[in-house]
Amino acid sequence: LAPYVTHLRLSSVLVTSVRSTSSGAPADTTATSSPAPDAASAASVAGADAAPPASAGVDLYVTFATDAADAEVVIFAAEFGTIWLSNEPVGSDETGTRIVTPPDVYGTTTSGGTS
Repeated sequence: LAPYVTHLRLSSVLVTSVRSTSSGAPADTTATSSPAPDAASAASVAGADAAPPASAGVDLYVTFATDAADAEVVIFAAEFGTIWLSNEPVGSDETGTRIVTPPDVYGTTTSGGTS
């Protein structure tokens, strides 16, 4: 694949814990509710709205409930790429997803440059 690609790889993954470190002090916002197999439980993770704003010195540690194959995908992305998280509504439609490359976003470049 090209060096700049994106793709929706995992969907409706349960988030079981979100921890942040700011100024060196870890803050645990682990969910207190019992895990459920639907996306609604991910939206109601305790403390999910308490995440610190994006700024220097803040790390977020997110724990996902996945099988081994999906865990490998997450680990690879964390080491060699970027992970974007979103809050999906229950029953969200993932049909029609595709690998997106720069020409998909910016259009095809002609030999004389961009139009």
